[in-house]
Amino acid sequence: WASTLWHEMSHVFTLTGTGSRVPRWFTEGLAVHEETAVNREWGDRISPMVLKAIKDKKLLPVTELDRGFVHPTEAAQVIVSYFQGGRICDYINEKWGWDTLLAMLHDFGAGEETAAVIRKELKIEPEEFDKRFFAFVEADTKKQVDHFEQYSGGMKLISELAKTKAYDAIIKEGEKIQDWYPDYVEDNNLYEILAKAYLETNNKPAAMAELERYVKIGGRNPETIKKLAKMLVEAGRKKDAADVLARLNYIYPLDNEAHQLLGSFWLEQGNASGAMREFRAVVAHNPIDPAEAHYDLARALNSNHQPDQAKDELFTALEAAPGYRPAQRLLLELTADKK
Repeated sequence: WASTLWHEMSHVFTLTGTGSRVPRWFTEGLAVHEETAVNREWGDRISPMVLKAIKDKKLLPVTELDRGFVHPTEAAQVIVSYFQGGRICDYINEKWGWDTLLAMLHDFGAGEETAAVIRKELKIEPEEFDKRFFAFVEADTKKQVDHFEQYSGGMKLISELAKTKAYDAIIKEGEKIQDWYPDYVEDNNLYEILAKAYLETNNKPAAMAELERYVKIGGRNPETIKKLAKMLVEAGRKKDAADVLARLNYIYPLDNEAHQLLGSFWLEQGNASGAMREFRAVVAHNPIDPAEAHYDLARALNSNHQPDQAKDELFTALEAAPGYRPAQRLLLELTADKK
């Protein structure tokens, strides 16, 4: 959610700032760049289609990159073009700086074409830019491109081994290939497969470590992230569990169970303002148990030295469930303190 929001807000600025005269490749490229610029865990990871395009040398010249969006020769070319636009902006930012990207945006807003903007701001011909950029991408992805076929073969073997629950063999093969394509975090990714295999062989620390790698590389399956949080709690690592659930807020903010858990962890850790935010999210999402939800929010408000607001929440909790003892006790305590 956060990555998508950041991407789309980037379009608002680039299209408004240029009167919509910016090339498609540049507005999409800046939006993709912005996703990972704010947080390395955001944004899409490099896909198999992109790796294949790099291997087959199918990236487009910068002056023709718009074609990949508006007149693609195949469905995969659109996905590859998003990647290429983002990496071009990454590359320009790294080699020429952010001010150069802004200058290019102004040039496009003034109606200049891609070739002229490249010459003006980068001081090189578009063909020379392509040569340097392609070399940059090939060097950056060399390990994944070179080993992709071996990785794919290893994953096919693991899929067959999974049918017979040969977990030791899965672990052996998985550990051999896991560094060849670390960016793959979509369905049937190796992180989750290895974590399951470790759990089945009673190696919970290894399973947790694998899922922590998954989260940090950009994995975004809400159920897997919650599973990791629960494992961390069981291991006595509640602070780490809270950090993992906080990441989930940026991926899928509509999970009441995750908000309730994170609010509880933060309240326990003395982060009253964070707990208030999480419990307010639970209240706003039509909770199954409204009395408990309002009671939790009251506890956080009270911890944040807001007793009057806490009492309001307790009254609401008791309206939903007049016999709810925890809310009754806290209300009596707050009323006694007031006297």
